[in-house]
Amino acid sequence: MSQSATPPEQQNKSANHAGHTANRSALGNALPGESCNPSAPGEDNEPYNRSSQSPWWKPHEPGMFVTQILLLIIGGYVAKIYSCQLNQMIESNRINRESLESVQRAYVSFDSINLDAAPATLGSEELLWVFSAAVENAGTTPALDKTGYFDGSNQLSSEPTEAQFIGSITPTIGGQIGPRAHGKFGRKVTGNNFILGNFPLLSVGKPDFVKFMLSRKVFFWGWIVYGDIFPKTDPHVTEFCVEVNGIAIRKTETGLIPVLTVDECRTHNCTDRHCDDYKSLAGFARRR
Repeated sequence: MSQSATPPEQQNKSANHAGHTANRSALGNALPGESCNPSAPGEDNEPYNRSSQSPWWKPHEPGMFVTQILLLIIGGYVAKIYSCQLNQMIESNRINRESLESVQRAYVSFDSINLDAAPATLGSEELLWVFSAAVENAGTTPALDKTGYFDGSNQLSSEPTEAQFIGSITPTIGGQIGPRAHGKFGRKVTGNNFILGNFPLLSVGKPDFVKFMLSRKVFFWGWIVYGDIFPKTDPHVTEFCVEVNGIAIRKTETGLIPVLTVDECRTHNCTDRHCDDYKSLAGFARRR
């Protein structure tokens, strides 16, 4: 059976179509399809491209900036409240500590001039008078490491000067005074003429003796420096100065005892930092 001849143009088209089909099959086997090979992302799709983002100090939205400012203000206010509370706690602790110290600390005050009299010699009417300072610790804890000075004079026309008050002799050092207890320190030994002059003791109260007493001045003075049981506290100072304004006689089982009456001096009756010369006297404190 005879076949009709195919025109040359048709044969060329068929051959080209077959070649293209073969090439497609080869490429399909060698490379993935277009759907599996995404195109390169553009600048708008780049996730790490921050060229279009605002700087950190320029929030994206005005509301966020306002919120941050409010949070900053609130945080500062809260910090200020905590700071004030801390300062109040510190101040409260300081007040409590000072209150405890003021209640529990030792507090030594001057009490009187103590006078002991004894015959100068056996069977003699002349007396040796021994003066000392009597003090009292009114506190509930002991006064520690006390250092004191005591003196008297019947040669002064007025109260002792600052140099005379501080003294030029070595102070009495050592010892303590218990809580709610009395103590003595210092000693000045004289004859009875230190107070009586040339008058006998039994002339006390007579007009001539009273006139004599009014014509002279007799002073006693002293100071005591001590510590307390609390650590890191400043030394305590007690000063006293008195002028004798009279003498009396007290009768006891052992005989007649002279008793002095005194007035306070205008100065040097003080305690601690109320004394003008506190720093000078505090230097005598024994450091523990």
